[in-house]
Amino acid sequence: MGWKTKAPKGFDHLHRILGAAIREAGAEPTQSWHFGGPLPVLSTRSQLRVALDICAAVRTGAGTDAKEYAKLEKIAQQVAAGKELPRKELDATSKSVKSDSPALRVARLTARSAYNELYAATSARNVVGLCAENAAIAAVTHYRPLGADALHAFLVLIDDSILRAELAAAQADREIEPSSPLARIVSRIPVPKKRTPELVMAQLEDGNYGLWVKLKQKWEWHEGDRATVFATVPDAFMEQVIVDLDPTSKKTTKTSRASKASQSKASQSTRGSKASRSTRGSKASRSTRGSKASRSTRGSKSKTR
Repeated sequence: MGWKTKAPKGFDHLHRILGAAIREAGAEPTQSWHFGGPLPVLSTRSQLRVALDICAAVRTGAGTDAKEYAKLEKIAQQVAAGKELPRKELDATSKSVKSDSPALRVARLTARSAYNELYAATSARNVVGLCAENAAIAAVTHYRPLGADALHAFLVLIDDSILRAELAAAQADREIEPSSPLARIVSRIPVPKKRTPELVMAQLEDGNYGLWVKLKQKWEWHEGDRATVFATVPDAFMEQVIVDLDPTSKKTTKTSRASKASQSKASQSTRGSKASRSTRGSKASRSTRGSKASRSTRGSKSKTR
């Protein structure tokens, strides 16, 4: 499957690495992946880092292939860190081997992704991501016997890896480096018709949090404990961040909004009722005054006659 081919129907909102894993797992391509969008766009180097995260997740299942697995993983780590390795040796080491277990196949495909990152022709750079896709598929084959929960957790891991790679690349472009590596993405706010999120909140490896947000047309990075960083979230995004941090609050939030709407309608209805009664009272008052005036007039005419 070429990297530039159209994504299968229902998967066009997903990054291809995650989409490949979801299809292999037989899961649903729901809108909840990537925190609802937009579609993450990754460089080939970032896709290699996603492949490395997949490789690390499968490492404990290498079994008797642990030594070969570690060798292949190290090769990919070196390339991701910017080191150049001899082409001939890297090519031979990363070529597909039919007898590989699903776990070892993940490591070999990750190393192959590293090889393509260094030596693929400019017109064929898509093979870096294609190897990462195939590594994700092989990893699903490894996880499937472990049960549905383990498989779903692995898909979540891929999603988070893609979003961390997206944020790391955006920060690198602006020469911003977090004080601690990104551990996981906890919130990502999409904006209609825009290709990049307006806000990303992440937990760092040291336990603190970071907020990547666009304020007054300028991207800023704020760090601190959870409460401090949460207080920095713009009001427009506060409610969605609350839901992302604690999905159980979604129902409460909806109930609160429904309650407020109901109260507002009731208030409007009460005001309308009062206004109606006031109008009727006013009309009755005018009618009474009109009646009195009429009687007064008639009385006056009688006296004149």
